[in-house]
Amino acid sequence: MNAGGQGPAAAASGAGGGLQGGAGSAEAAAREQQRRAEAEEQRRVVLKSILTPEASERLANVRVVKPQRAQQVEMTILQMYQQGRLGGRVTEEALKQLLDQYNQGDRPTKVTIQRRKGLDSDDDENADDGW
Repeated sequence: MNAGGQGPAAAASGAGGGLQGGAGSAEAAAREQQRRAEAEEQRRVVLKSILTPEASERLANVRVVKPQRAQQVEMTILQMYQQGRLGGRVTEEALKQLLDQYNQGDRPTKVTIQRRKGLDSDDDENADDGW
């Protein structure tokens, strides 16, 4: 391994870096992307071991509707795991409680329907009796 922690193939591909122009930055971007993918995979593996199948399914459903909320909950669960604050696996019920804590900060959605006078279809019923 070279000083950068890469194998011989990666070191050889960057050996002529001065002649390739932007190839060094492309390599760095590829390494960064690979590092992110590995971190994401590790996060998924840890979450799979922490969550029960039911909790994992519920979190996947939340991810479809509110991706940012699911990411917040995942980060919280991972932090609790790293700090040793989880007493076993996270059940669906525990996940619901965690989601409720996040949902308490949200303001409820309010829908107001205002009907306009004169545009109601009931007003037209007796107007065309000569059909």
